[in-house]
Amino acid sequence: MNLKANAKINLGLRILRKRPDGFHDIVSLFQRVSLCDYLTIESSREVIYNGPELTEKTGDNLCCRAAREFQARFGFEKGAIMTLDKSIPSGAGLGGGSADAAAVLRGMAMLYSESLADRRLFEAGLALGSDVPFFLLDASAALVEGRGERLRPAEGLKKDTCIVILWPGYSISTRWAYNSYDETLTKSKNYIKIRFQKFLNREDEADVVWRGNDFEAAVFKTYHDLEQARNKLLETGVSYAALSGSGSALFGLYDDEASAQAAAAIWQPPWHCFVCRPY
Repeated sequence: MNLKANAKINLGLRILRKRPDGFHDIVSLFQRVSLCDYLTIESSREVIYNGPELTEKTGDNLCCRAAREFQARFGFEKGAIMTLDKSIPSGAGLGGGSADAAAVLRGMAMLYSESLADRRLFEAGLALGSDVPFFLLDASAALVEGRGERLRPAEGLKKDTCIVILWPGYSISTRWAYNSYDETLTKSKNYIKIRFQKFLNREDEADVVWRGNDFEAAVFKTYHDLEQARNKLLETGVSYAALSGSGSALFGLYDDEASAQAAAAIWQPPWHCFVCRPY
């Protein structure tokens, strides 16, 4: 069985508060894009992975962990042979690992005739990472809340929008980004409380989420090249440009492919450019 694992960008991301369990409550508008990894999966009684070494120990990568989570919920005799062809950069804020994990869960469910709507798939996804539930959702875009467990399909980008994804060739730890955000936070506690209450009341939701990423100030403070690159993108006829997730990837939105291709051609190694569409 052959599956696509599509990346995402964050059209907006707001951090509401740090929770007692150490996670953060966020509100974000996720947009799936055509940039993707390819996964081939076959049934097996074992969990076998073929592909790039994404972790120090092969068994620790998200594909293997997803297969084991599936086994734990649906039966340990239901394993998988997985072959991953990877194009989405790792540690880039594009959800590549989460998309791969979701593809494994969906693939195994189909291999073993389990319902894709089974609650156990969602529970397995959330156990693997906060972004995984989105990739299990049959939607191009969604408003994601909490730590990722509350999702509602949303209106995303127009299908003819061209997206330039710019990757600097290095990754950024999501944990580091959250810690840096917490350390550099200058907003008053009262402001955060007011913002959180607005989301609870569904007020000004689109305005607050769309076109803004709360990670940017903390990330740009350390990674000056990313801020410079974002500013350079803004000079290329882009309608909007921002950091995706906690980085390190940036993206720009263009109204036509010619403008997107011209903007992508500006960048030289170590920068990598991908021109894609909403998916």
